[in-house]
Amino acid sequence: MFATMDKQKKRQHFLILRGKISSFDMMKSEDRITELLKRDPDLVKAHSIAGYAAIRKELSVSEYLHWALNNNKRVFLPRCNGKEYEMVEVKDMKKDLTEGHYGILEPKAHLPAASSDTGYPEIDAWIVPGVAFTSDGLRIGMGKCIYDRLMEHSKAAKIGVAYEFQRTDYIPTEAWDIPLTRVLFA
Repeated sequence: MFATMDKQKKRQHFLILRGKISSFDMMKSEDRITELLKRDPDLVKAHSIAGYAAIRKELSVSEYLHWALNNNKRVFLPRCNGKEYEMVEVKDMKKDLTEGHYGILEPKAHLPAASSDTGYPEIDAWIVPGVAFTSDGLRIGMGKCIYDRLMEHSKAAKIGVAYEFQRTDYIPTEAWDIPLTRVLFA
């Protein structure tokens, strides 16, 4: 109970900080994270990558995902399917996406979902958003456990991406929290 309350306070604090970032600083950070992702050892060797569509001033990885598609990597994004989320392969970041749940761009309904039976085995690496991160791979998300559930059985590398101001020394954890392999700060 106390960990959850601490998490909620931290989440609110970091959401306020994120809301204050300028468009210029967002663009600089997106350029920086794109270069870091292109050099990340797990992403370099990955043939298939799970990403996300940024909302509400999240650090965007769309430039990297376009680059990945142009470099013959498979790209998967989450799609809301009722109350659950599923990963769906996209081949074109413009044609294959539509506004979905919560106003988030997600794969169109006609695209087939990937197999989730054993933790999305076709995904070699995950790029994970969040509100706050520790350097050793703990994160606070938006509070719905979406990525914790999606990555629950995955053995793939899990790479958090964040603005530098989203770094924190301590995050209270719950049993269901999935630690990340590493976090890249831009």
